Order: sequence, then structure tokens, then C-alpha cells
Amino acid sequence: MGVIARLDGFNRRHPWSHNDHYGRWVLRNLRGVRSGRALDVGSGTGNLIDLLRRRFDVVVGVEPDLTTSAAVRARFVDDENVIIDAQRIEDFASEAKYDAITVVAALHHLPLEESMKQLSSLLEPGGRLVVVGCYRSTTPTDALLSVLATVCNPVV
Repeated sequence: MGVIARLDGFNRRHPWSHNDHYGRWVLRNLRGVRSGRALDVGSGTGNLIDLLRRRFDVVVGVEPDLTTSAAVRARFVDDENVIIDAQRIEDFASEAKYDAITVVAALHHLPLEESMKQLSSLLEPGGRLVVVGCYRSTTPTDALLSVLATVCNPVV
């Protein structure tokens, strides 16, 4: 069995996600925010939604991938306070305002200026936007570090 196959097997037995790693950090950055409504942009498999629903009365997740959003909807089918919207944030329209908006590793998929304006318009006065972004490689050193990180990720 090759090294890659062994690492793949190890990662299946011990899954770890960069995005999930930031869940507790996101919650810490929402301390002091009213606990009414939260919006999670790019919800993925819903692990952050699971944390947010313990803190907020209503959590809305926006996930454009139809297969993923269906899986998340099924995951929270028994929680009437979790709403999963299967569309792009650019197409998301809401009369409601949100006390918290989270965007974890999704902003780089969106048109930045338009998305920030839209998210700002969805935020309650005094609400909080928490973003975990991805670094954009622009130099040869960035590219080298990216390759090193890619090699190290399976081990981590």
C-alpha cells in the first residue's frame, strides 16, 4: 500500500477540516451579540450551523450546492429553527435582518464588493459579521508555502 493510500485511510478514520477548526473561534467572536438570528454563508456540511443553533434562536444557512444543501437540510430536518436555502448568496433575498453573519472559507468564491454590500444590508444594527478568509497567493514565496502546506495537510 502506497503512502498516499495510507494517508487517505488515516484521514477517513480521523477526519479533520480547516473550516470546522474555526467553529469555536467564530463563536468566541460572536460573544455579546444578540442571539436572535444568524446567517451562515456557504454552509457546507452544516457543522458551523450545528454550533450556531445552540447560540441563536434561528439559523439560516445558504449553500448553493444542491447535493450538499439537501444533505444539510436532512441533517437538521427535526430542528424547525434551522433553515437551509439552496442558492447562491448573490441570489439570496431576505426581509429579515441578522444579528450575526458568518462566512467561513467562502468569500473568495464571491464577488467581493457586491457581496460585502449585500451582507452589510442583511446585518442588524449592532450585529456582527465574522469572516474567515482564504489567503490569495501572489508571489513565488506564497506558491512555495502553498505547496508545503498541501504536502503537510494530510499529516496534520
